Amino acid sequence: MRRGAALVKQLLAYARQQRLQPEVVALNDRVAGMAPLLRRLLGQEVRLELALEEPARRVRVDPTELDRVIMNLAVNARDAMPGGGTLRIATGHRVVLRPEGERAGDQAGAGAGDSAVPPGRWVVLEVADTGRGIPPEVLPRLFEPFYTTRLEKGGTGLGLATVQGVVTQSGGHVTVESRPGEGTRFRIHLPREEAPLSAPAPALAPATPPRPAGAR
Repeated sequence: MRRGAALVKQLLAYARQQRLQPEVVALNDRVAGMAPLLRRLLGQEVRLELALEEPARRVRVDPTELDRVIMNLAVNARDAMPGGGTLRIATGHRVVLRPEGERAGDQAGAGAGDSAVPPGRWVVLEVADTGRGIPPEVLPRLFEPFYTTRLEKGGTGLGLATVQGVVTQSGGHVTVESRPGEGTRFRIHLPREEAPLSAPAPALAPATPPRPAGAR
């Protein structure tokens, strides 16, 4: 029953029909608050490295769903590094003066959502691993719902589709760069928020780790 409810929630997020509850949060605080949980999920073989830019920038997101996005990407990275490695989570900012997109071959496929970043002031969240990378034939389908290369291991193919759905609902954009043997880097652009911080929200701490997205 719980698994079914979780799948329905992920589907709704992907379909952009789920009602998020956005708040103004400091991105650095959310990442730092997740670090202890992430270290437990990653285990001893994977080193977590944080590179949080100061001063901290604010974004308007559903904090629980942002935590879920970070955790989903971290679990995917862990599974891509069975022999150990480094997971780097960084924050930063960008000012985009003209529309731009990722280089051909670096984005996760046409039809998976608009990866072009329009002009504006953006806060950037980057999640990068030193794992085995994503095969070129998988990249174009990475954000497709129900597409998974881990079906026999319980993969649903909904994790990355949900990530993209939550980011898009928050007015942002997500892109991915990867080459076999050279690791993978997800980059999320969220609109910079100038409003004061909302009341603090607790970090997500599920009883069990989320299932990997299954696309890697």
